[in-house]
Amino acid sequence: MPCISHLFRFLIVGILFDQVLIFNIPASTTTIATNASQTKLLPKGAVEGTNDYGEVGFGGACPPKGDGFHTYVITVYALDVEKLDIDESTNQAVVGYMINAHTIEKSSIVSYYKR
Repeated sequence: MPCISHLFRFLIVGILFDQVLIFNIPASTTTIATNASQTKLLPKGAVEGTNDYGEVGFGGACPPKGDGFHTYVITVYALDVEKLDIDESTNQAVVGYMINAHTIEKSSIVSYYKR
């Protein structure tokens, strides 16, 4: 049975910017708790990698005031492997490559936010 792996990617002003990166989420996962990253409540086995802020965790959506709407894309990937053989120290590019190499299906939600 394929696992579900999340790679949250947010598109900001035409630039791909990972604000959070979570992978190896078990296929049985149906929800992720609010503030799961900060409260260490990610599903058992899930791995959180380094975001584009250079930190582990959710960087948050915070576009500059008056900068107009920013586009945020959340993508969920279904993979053909139970888990990726990588860990939290793996470079983002490698994580993205591994996810794309094993993707069966993916789905995205697009939202917009401004301050």
